[in-house]
Amino acid sequence: MISREIFSFKKGSPDRGKTWESIQEFLNQMENPKFHIKEKRGVRDRWNVLQGKFLKRMREEEAASGIECEELSEKDTLIEELSERERSFQVKEKNTAKDKEAAESVRRKAMERMKDSKRKTSQDSDLDPGLAAGGKKITKNCYRGRRFLEGKGEVRANSKTTRNGIEKEGAGREC
Repeated sequence: MISREIFSFKKGSPDRGKTWESIQEFLNQMENPKFHIKEKRGVRDRWNVLQGKFLKRMREEEAASGIECEELSEKDTLIEELSERERSFQVKEKNTAKDKEAAESVRRKAMERMKDSKRKTSQDSDLDPGLAAGGKKITKNCYRGRRFLEGKGEVRANSKTTRNGIEKEGAGREC
């Protein structure tokens, strides 16, 4: 289990399931001792039992005041190392989730601020003719050019309506 680094994957993920399967296959291929494990779940359940017993025994030894802690066997050392890796992965996963949540809230606040500033600039552009819709300041030359074109458009519209009015009057006289 140490060489497979099973705790580097999220619990319940397909990658972690594949790792449990590879451990099961490896154990079934061993000749001495011979294993007959049918599912990856059997390996996972056995690990949980071993870890639970180890942690319970360690808590009892720490709680007992007069008992001197025994030196750990090789099996206990491996279980302790794997348990520590699992705990560190869980802590890292929680920190990652907290960081994601913090980043999301910062993004949300930034979007709200941007929305408020756009709303404010659109209100300002209604008051100040020098502001464009995007909140950018229009230069004097650009503003003058825009006013000229607007005026030219109005003149054309007025001349067109007067021309239409004259044509209507001329058409009415012929009848």
